[in-house]
Amino acid sequence: MFLCPPDRDLVLDRRAHIFAKFACFGRFSKNRKSRNGQTMQTIKYHFADGTKSEIEVTDEFYATYAELIQQEKRNYWKETRRHISLNYLLENGIDFESPAADPLSVLLQNEDEKQIHKAISKLSDKQKELAENVFFKCMTLTAIAKEQGVSQPAITQQLATVLKKLKKFLEKTL
Repeated sequence: MFLCPPDRDLVLDRRAHIFAKFACFGRFSKNRKSRNGQTMQTIKYHFADGTKSEIEVTDEFYATYAELIQQEKRNYWKETRRHISLNYLLENGIDFESPAADPLSVLLQNEDEKQIHKAISKLSDKQKELAENVFFKCMTLTAIAKEQGVSQPAITQQLATVLKKLKKFLEKTL
């Protein structure tokens, strides 16, 4: 649009872009200059980096420009009067902490997983299969007992033994 002169190259970050977009609202010059019998208006730009620029335009262009800026302002407030978008908050430097982004918790979780895999590797093949069926495949103890052709209390006892071994190994490493 008309927010920056064509000969001006600006590199703005997200926050500065919003500031520059709304910084010129209401900052139009009231100075009138006469050039070849035409009255001219001066539009002043206040950029986020602190620089200022002025451009002379005709009264007709100035009126159209001012009307467009006011309409853009009204549209912005109409859109945001009942809510504030997440992008607006991020552009103004308000950020939200994510618990998943905590490097310490990720490191501890990775270490715990390594210890669990080491503990499972210490089990016998039959015990590994039982642990996999119960914890990873979410099979019921009754279904495992039918599959192996043993009673359900026997599977319960085997699982208790597996859990004791895992607990004993993990207590040593932690």
